[in-house]
Amino acid sequence: MKYKVWQREYFRESIQELLYPRLFPLYPQSVGLIIQRGRQILRDLGLNKSFRGCRAGIHKQRLITTLTGFGRNHHSYNQYKAYLPSIPNNLQSCRIARNPNLIYISCDNNDTNDSSELSTDATKNRIERQISTEPRPEFVPGFILSNTMSLAPKIDEIRHCVLEANVDFACFTETWLSDSVGDNAIQIPGYNIARKDRVIGQHGGVCLYINAKIPYEVLNQYHHSLLEVLWVKTRPHRLPRGLSCIIVGSIYHPPSAHAETMINYLLEQLASVESTYLNCGFMILGDFNNLNISRIKNQFRLKQLIQFHARGNRTLDLILTNLEQFYEPPVGLPPFGLSDHFTVLIEPKLRTDHQTNKRIKQPRDLRPSRRAAMSAFINDFDWSILNQFQTCEEKLNYFQ
Repeated sequence: MKYKVWQREYFRESIQELLYPRLFPLYPQSVGLIIQRGRQILRDLGLNKSFRGCRAGIHKQRLITTLTGFGRNHHSYNQYKAYLPSIPNNLQSCRIARNPNLIYISCDNNDTNDSSELSTDATKNRIERQISTEPRPEFVPGFILSNTMSLAPKIDEIRHCVLEANVDFACFTETWLSDSVGDNAIQIPGYNIARKDRVIGQHGGVCLYINAKIPYEVLNQYHHSLLEVLWVKTRPHRLPRGLSCIIVGSIYHPPSAHAETMINYLLEQLASVESTYLNCGFMILGDFNNLNISRIKNQFRLKQLIQFHARGNRTLDLILTNLEQFYEPPVGLPPFGLSDHFTVLIEPKLRTDHQTNKRIKQPRDLRPSRRAAMSAFINDFDWSILNQFQTCEEKLNYFQ
C-alpha cells in the first residue's frame, strides 16, 4: 500500500516539475523535452513498456488449453480421474462449449444430455471415427443382391443377413410379392422399402431395401408397366468428388421375356436419366438371365463386376456400374432358403493415403577448396589403422 502511495506522489511531483517549471518559462520548443521526460517517468513506474508486443501471423504457434473427458471404460479414464479434484464442479461433466465443430463428451454414463446435445451413441461413434487410425471406406454405398424365389417366407433369414452385413441397399429379385402382401410383413428395421411387383401372372417382381438414413426418390416416370425394373435416385450424405447422385436400377428379366424389348427400354431410359441427372453414378443390378448387355456396357461405359458363377455354372446375376474403382470385388454368400442363386455382397474399398516416396539427392561438393581438403586428408591419414579390422563393413563403419 505504501508503495502505491509513493508511486502516486512521485508521479504527481514529476508532472508538476514538468508543467510548472520555476527556472524557465514554458516555450513551444520545450514540448519535445516534456514528452521525452514524461515517457521516462511512465517507464520508471512500470506504466509504459519499452518494447512492442508479439506480432501475430500464420507462423505463430499458440498452445490452447482444452478440457476433454473419457468414458469410464476408456483406457485413459484412470489418468483423467486423478485430475478431477482440481477441476471445478461445474466443469467436471466435461462438456465443451456449444459449438457445432466441437464434440460433446460426458465422463459420467449416468449424466443425461438435453435435447440440444448429441446422443451418447452418436457421440461415441463420432469420437471413434475421429480417433481411429484405420482406413475408412470410400463414400459409396454397399449392396446385397440375391434372387430369393419368394421373399416373404424367408424374411427372418433375410432380415438377419441384411442387419449383420450393415449394407446401405439390399436388392432382391423374384420376390413373388403381390398387393395382398403389405410392406409391414416384410419390413426390416432401419430400412425403407421400394418395390415393383409383377402385374400380370405370378412370381417375378423386384424389391429394394434402402437405409433409412439415406434420402431417396422413386423415379416412377421411368417405369414400364410390363417390365420388372425399379429406378431409385439416392443422394447419400457423402459421395466421391464429382458425383451428384447415384441411380440404382433393380432389374429382373425372365428367361421367356423378349430380350430386344428390354434392351431398347434400358438404352432409352439410361440415356434419359443420364441427361437429366448430370454426373450421376449408375448401380444397375439384378437377375438378367440370358440378356445380352454388351450394347449397354459399351454405350454407357459400364463394367460388370460379378466374375463368378452365381447359379450353377452360369452368371445370371449381374452388377453394372460406372463406379467400379470404388468397390471391392463382389463376394458370394450362401443362398436364402431353397433358392438356387448365391447371394452377392459388394462393399466399398478402403481409402488409402497415397504417399509418394521422396528421393533426396545430395550433390557432391566439387569446389576446388573442397577437393584440396579431400586430397590433404587422404595424404595425411594413417591408413595402417584399417589393418586391425577384418571385414570391409568394419572398415567402412570406422569412417562413419
